[in-house]
Amino acid sequence: MSVVQKTADEEQCLEFIDSRLSKGRAAHCRRTFAKALELNDYYEVGLPRRSLALVTLLHDCAREAQPKELAELLPPEEIQSVPGGANNVGLLHGRAGAVLVEKELGIKDEEVLNAIAYHVTGHDEPSDLLTLQLISDLLEDGRPFRDYVPKPAEHGNVYSLCAAVLGCKLSQCLATSDLLLNDAVRAYNWYVRRAA
Repeated sequence: MSVVQKTADEEQCLEFIDSRLSKGRAAHCRRTFAKALELNDYYEVGLPRRSLALVTLLHDCAREAQPKELAELLPPEEIQSVPGGANNVGLLHGRAGAVLVEKELGIKDEEVLNAIAYHVTGHDEPSDLLTLQLISDLLEDGRPFRDYVPKPAEHGNVYSLCAAVLGCKLSQCLATSDLLLNDAVRAYNWYVRRAA
């Protein structure tokens, strides 16, 4: 078995998340990266390791941000568009994270920024990079509920698996009376059509 060397980008990402996140959250990001690499190979998606590293390692970089920092990163209309405003880090951290990594790390790749921004909900024109992020975030090996979510072997393609993953997320929202966000519903519908 060959040892894969970390790229300079990976090292920079790891240093950034270690400086911003709790050990547990940073470990989640590392496991998300490992799962994305595994699924990229399993489904033969062919995405570059660098892109997977940037998205999966940085996707939660604003997850532990305080409301004041979110307000500094995002326009007021975006913050006001979600219930709870700047206090709703769960919904805003993806978009805030994309702004943060562009500002702090100089990342300009729109596909990478888009995958970070929409990793919470997905959207109706997802890239394969966003698709692997959505799946890997939920299926990474440290998630306590991963035994109850779809398994890659049960799905013939990455789009079918992502539809199943988003279906689980939407079902969870219904069960807990959480809001169903339009982006998530549109993303689910896109994956169902694409998987067929």
